[in-house]
Amino acid sequence: MWYTFYEIIYYTVIYFILSMIFGICIDELFPKLDKKKINHIILGEMVLQTIVIVMATYFIYYIGEHAMKYSFIKKGVHSLSQQKIELTGDIVVALIFLSTQDNYINKINHLQEYVRELVFKN
Repeated sequence: MWYTFYEIIYYTVIYFILSMIFGICIDELFPKLDKKKINHIILGEMVLQTIVIVMATYFIYYIGEHAMKYSFIKKGVHSLSQQKIELTGDIVVALIFLSTQDNYINKINHLQEYVRELVFKN
């Protein structure tokens, strides 16, 4: 049981650090919201940023999978299944990686307001 507990902590720390680093780097890589731009340009930036986020997420998982090879914790009889490791990664990446994307979130909010105006014109 303790082995599983340490393994969860280990993967959580790995995914946390990687998600924080990649999330901040990607957020800095893309321009901040400029409301003067045409909404199609903002949408294009978001699509490109989404592609980079997905690619970075795969890279984070790849590193996470291979991190155990160099760990002080060696896989044993009671080690976590790959599915549980991925669940740990999903939770951490969703919380940390996406919450570091301030510019992305601002663009989503801006486009959301635009679409609401189009759909629900009064």
